[in-house]
Amino acid sequence: MIDENKFWELINKWEFDTRHSSEARDILGHPSVSEVIQMGHEVIPLVLRALKENFHLAFALHKLTGEWPVKDEYAGNDEKIIDCWMKWARKRGYQV
Repeated sequence: MIDENKFWELINKWEFDTRHSSEARDILGHPSVSEVIQMGHEVIPLVLRALKENFHLAFALHKLTGEWPVKDEYAGNDEKIIDCWMKWARKRGYQV
């Protein structure tokens, strides 16, 4: 069972700590992201929900699923990245 409160605490800490950073390694390498990934596949629905507000969580989804449904030409386009992951999720039966 996933501790949803812990998940949101990690997301809030991550967003707070990286709010002024533009460096991908700082944003994606933050310890909170690693902790979210370590929560396992059960956390995917929560990551999908949080992704709608922060496209950087696509990295966590990639690590959790081993997939990357985003076309190369969409790199850096947060709306397209989110849309691709939402399509991926719907195809797999996630409620998004």
